Amino acid sequence: MPYNVTVGTQPAGQTCTVQNGGGTANADVNNVAVNCTAGATQAWQGAALIETNDLARAFNPVVATDSQGNAFAVWAQGNGSFDNIWAARYTPGGGWGTPQVIDDHSGNATEPRIAVDSAGNAVAIWVRENIVSHRGLVAASYTAGTWGAPQDVEGNAGHARAPQIGMDASGAARAIWIQHDGNFERVRSARLQGGSWDSTGSSIDGGTGDASDAQIQVFANGSALAVWTQISAGVPRVWHNRFNGVGWSSADLLDDNNTSFSLGAPALAADATGNTIAVWSQGTATTSSTVYARRYAGGTWGAAEVLSGGGTDNSARARVAMNANGTATAVWQESLADGLRTWARRRVGAGAWGAAVRLDTPLGASDSEGEPQVAMDPAGNATVVWSHTLSGGNHRDLYGSHHRVTTGSWSAPTLLDAVNTGGVNRCSVRMDANGNALVVWDQDTVNARLDIWANVFR
Repeated sequence: MPYNVTVGTQPAGQTCTVQNGGGTANADVNNVAVNCTAGATQAWQGAALIETNDLARAFNPVVATDSQGNAFAVWAQGNGSFDNIWAARYTPGGGWGTPQVIDDHSGNATEPRIAVDSAGNAVAIWVRENIVSHRGLVAASYTAGTWGAPQDVEGNAGHARAPQIGMDASGAARAIWIQHDGNFERVRSARLQGGSWDSTGSSIDGGTGDASDAQIQVFANGSALAVWTQISAGVPRVWHNRFNGVGWSSADLLDDNNTSFSLGAPALAADATGNTIAVWSQGTATTSSTVYARRYAGGTWGAAEVLSGGGTDNSARARVAMNANGTATAVWQESLADGLRTWARRRVGAGAWGAAVRLDTPLGASDSEGEPQVAMDPAGNATVVWSHTLSGGNHRDLYGSHHRVTTGSWSAPTLLDAVNTGGVNRCSVRMDANGNALVVWDQDTVNARLDIWANVFR
């Protein structure tokens, strides 16, 4: 019997083609494949407010997506007395839902972070200050369409800050954070499984000095990798530790520069098999800050590689994203004669890093550019967003650039915000399996109040 498989209607934002779509069937046919990539018609849809609560500022938003393109944004928002934690859910067909408060405790709540698993379950974590001014960690889970009650994550005496969180394929979550133990700032960790957090937070660092800037990558099988900065023998260094599903190993150095003078926060990204890339910036008393990358594969770390060098001055604010197949995109900012500029490099699997590309061309001279954020989809397309202040100006805009695998190039920077006064403060971006991107940010308005905005690339 003859057969002919075609794509009747192209899905939004994608171009799909059929492989081995025609022939004569004399038995079961099992070699037909439909391959979809991000379509050339994708575009940013325009800035829109997520929330309209005008009691006080809304700030520090982060966003996370599941495999179907559903997303959550969480942020801190004032009620006139305290800062609470709010959340809103996005669906590709319905847009942003009504925001809801998920922690209205009588005490300031800040620094929210969120992780989402492939089934659309989410765990948010944040810092909560109680009435005796102790800062502890609290988390809440979203399952079956409902946010649960906040739970205490740790019960330590020292102040907690800077939480990070990830989820594995089973929906279990692991968090790390920074907490003072009476002597040093330490990196602590705890796991949420079966609805309960497993410990008050065990230390996973080397304990040799103050730690900061901790990041975590949680893998599908429940293992995890953490990186952070920490003082060692009076020198700031980059450290790492690995959780094998049962326990953490010993903390070890990731950088090989024992004369470090300045150190930027490290960042992590991994593929589906656990290959991982870490990036960070580092300088000495006599050299400018440089962005480095190291790749973990086959149980070992490769040599550190220099990523920056397109300019003549300091490079910092490094970030990295990776898709399941091992294609990675690293971004950073580098000082040039006309201001701080945003750069990117890409790498496919175990191959070499490609050439550095400046993303903010042809924007005008810049006084400053804010921390870049990067996300990737399964096909290897990437989206980078950053804030940009024109030279001599007092307004920070949000820009984005998109890399298409089909063309092998980055788009010209696109203006993403719609406010002509004030400026962008913090932004967060994610991409879904269909090549769509979602970015959220906080921004001053004409009455100097911070609001939460979003834009969608589809």
